Amino acid sequence: MGVGSPHRIIDALVARGAKDLTAIDNDTAMPGVGIGKLIEARAITRLYTSYIGLNPQTQRQMIIEEIEVNLVPQGTLVERIRAAGDGLDGADGHGRRHVGGRGQAGG
Repeated sequence: MGVGSPHRIIDALVARGAKDLTAIDNDTAMPGVGIGKLIEARAITRLYTSYIGLNPQTQRQMIIEEIEVNLVPQGTLVERIRAAGDGLDGADGHGRRHVGGRGQAGG
């Protein structure tokens, strides 16, 4: 786990004492690895992820409500990232896309 994580950036954020971050990641790795370092440092307050099973720190922080965890199926997470990259706020599941907060006809 932690494969593909921007390790230098994560280390710099931890060293800087960053707080109140929102993270989008497919998993929270393990304590001390990848994004797990940010979890341990309690730098993340909102998280969009597919899996937290290998990181007991994420689980603990979620249970005591120190971190807001939004569990999203992997395919949905990827599509949300892709849509945001295309300038779309997302799809509502009813054939409508949201651009700039307004519903648009799907295509």
